[in-house]
Formats: sequence, C-alpha cells, structure tokens
Amino acid sequence: MNRVEPPIFVDTPDQISVAALATAIARNRVLICGTAIVCGLAGGLHALTRPATYSATGWFKPQSQQSQSQALAGLASQFGLALPLAGGGMSPQAYADLAVSREILLPVTQARYSYHVGSKLVSGTLVDIYSPGAQPEGLRRESAIAKLTKQVSTTVSKTGAVALKVTTADPGLSQALNANIMAELDSLELRTQQGRATPERIFIEQRVALAEDSLHQAENRLAAFLEANRQVTTPQLQLERDRLNRDVSMRQQLYTSLVQAYQTARIDEVRNIPAITILEMPELPFARDSRRIGATTGIALALGLILGLFVAFLRDTWNHLRRITNSTESGADALDDSTPARRATRSANVSGSA
Repeated sequence: MNRVEPPIFVDTPDQISVAALATAIARNRVLICGTAIVCGLAGGLHALTRPATYSATGWFKPQSQQSQSQALAGLASQFGLALPLAGGGMSPQAYADLAVSREILLPVTQARYSYHVGSKLVSGTLVDIYSPGAQPEGLRRESAIAKLTKQVSTTVSKTGAVALKVTTADPGLSQALNANIMAELDSLELRTQQGRATPERIFIEQRVALAEDSLHQAENRLAAFLEANRQVTTPQLQLERDRLNRDVSMRQQLYTSLVQAYQTARIDEVRNIPAITILEMPELPFARDSRRIGATTGIALALGLILGLFVAFLRDTWNHLRRITNSTESGADALDDSTPARRATRSANVSGSA
C-alpha cells in the first residue's frame, strides 16, 4: 500500500502579532531612525532658511445699524416723527469673509506703496511689486490678488470683534496693507448702504405722492358728505359717515408711514457714519515673526518616523511574501518527486541507461 506524503503548509501573514511587529521594528531600526532624522533635519533647515516675515494686526468691530440710527430717531421724535430703526447689518463673520474677498483686495492692490529693502527703495502699486514683468495686466493683477490673499487672515472673537492680520516681508508694507483693507471695508459698506437707499428713496417718494393724492380725495368725499348732511339722523347716513371716516383714517395712517419711511431713506442716502469701529489700529511691527524652528523640526521628525515605519513594514512584508513563494515552490517539487509514478519513471530511466 502506497503511503501518501502529507502536503506542506506554510503560514500566511493573515494575523500579525505584537511580537512580529516588534521584531520587524527592531530588524529595520536603522532604516526607521535614519528616515526620521533626515526628515527632521530637512524640516529644521527649511525653518532656518525661511525668509523673515512681519505681521501687522488690527482690530475692528462692525458698527450696529441700530446704534447708528438711535440718535437720528431721538431727534426726529422731537418733531413728532417716529423713524423706524434699521436692522442689525452684516455679522462679524461676514465682515471677516469680506476682508479677504476680491472686492476688497482689488482696490488695495491698485494703491501705491513704498518701502526700503536694504538701501533700495521699492515703490509702485502692489501689482507692480508682486507681479513685475511683461505679462498682460489682467494676469498680473490676478497674480497679485492671489498672493495678497495668502498674506491676509482674519479671526472673529467671542465678543464680535474681528482681528485682521497681514504678513509680508516688510513691516511698513504690512501696516499699510492692513490699514488700507480696513478703509476699503468701511468705504464699501457705506457705498452699499447709500446705493441701496437711493432707489428706495425714489420708490417711496412716488408712493408718498400717490398716497397724498388718495388721502385728499378721501377727505374731499368726507367733506362733501358732511356738507350735504349737516344733521345725520338716519342709520344709513351714520353708516356712510363712519365708512368715510374709516377710509380717511386708513389713508392717513398709510400716508404717515410712507412719509416716515421717506425721511429715513433720505437720511440713509446721505449718511456718512463709519460702518466699522476701529478698536486697534495696526502698529508697525519691529520684531519679525517667529520661524518656529522647534515646532517645524518636531513635526518633520514625526512625519519621518511614520514614513520610516511605513517603508520598513512594506519592505518586511515584501521579503516575507518572497519567502512564502519560495517555500511553496520547494514543497511542490518535493511532493511531485515522492509520488509512485515519479519513482517508477526514474527507475525505468536508470535501467535503460544501464
């Protein structure tokens, strides 16, 4: 009876134990440590060679529209008018987003600036400074806006104040850009308010004229009725008189409301109250920003360690798979050579050769 040889089984890396991980780390410790050190040195060198930057920070708070119109409403109440207060306006976060928008940064890049780089005076618009060359004006302008967008950042505090920070290679330029951005924010909001108030004033002015004419007609109908009926004795006449009185009262209330809205629109049209309150003007930064050498080196070391572990495990897995493949091929050859047919063939070959 022929005995069948058992097949050869090789363990597969389906389950990885803690001991196997520790062994793999110990076996590739030079590769892991070397990768981490190289990445850490690269990060520290990058931090050391990073160009010096200066940051100017200013604080502002959106002016509440309600607080702007309270004084006007109090003055109007002395003349018997009750002006409605305006709404709350834009939120602080909306101003923070607007500060880095193209609508604000475009006129800022077109303003002129001058500062010294060593003994050399640099002067011109931000488009000329950031995008010199013979490219089309539109491409140069967009390039300058894109670079300025990366240099501007905003933060909204819990109290609703907005911190505007501008970081450039020159302290004077950082201060000037910060001040210009806040000025553009205020100017844009004023233009928006005045532009919205003008068509509103024109529309309400037309409605006031129509309401006034309608009120005069209602008053004339009431006067004609009272002139024709000096003594109202019948129920039908009393009902007609009440109806005419209600009509006059309703049209008078509508006319009064429109007049109040018209006065408000006229005031908004010429209003020149700042839309933002400057809490802290940007000062000239004398000390350059920290290069954060330690933090950058630490982050680079951590990333290098992760990269080294990944490469080590990838290398170890590849070697393990190669060993499994070689063991499987050797086992298959041994099993094929141990079968009776294989042995009979080999015996026949030996007899024939003899």
